[in-house]
Amino acid sequence: MKELFISDVCKDSVNLKNYYDENKGGFPKEREIIDITKSTENLKRFLKYRDELKEFDEIKKLNKIGIPSLIIDEGKEVLFEFENNNCDDDKGMCSIF
Repeated sequence: MKELFISDVCKDSVNLKNYYDENKGGFPKEREIIDITKSTENLKRFLKYRDELKEFDEIKKLNKIGIPSLIIDEGKEVLFEFENNNCDDDKGMCSIF
């Protein structure tokens, strides 16, 4: 399973979504798109990964949220950088500042 965590209020997530919409016809169908700001359930789902996976340790040290992020097979692989995502941030993740 591939879970892509995003937020409609995150410029990096919006840029990523726009890139896929404009260049790829939308997000790949095999990805479940989870907007963490749409429901408490979605936020809790993301925070469980963020709290438990070591891949988020550096993200938290940088005071970043860690979205957009792609979680593959319930944390076996975590990706933060996306090719051609047009993000201004060098890590392609929203800052909490």
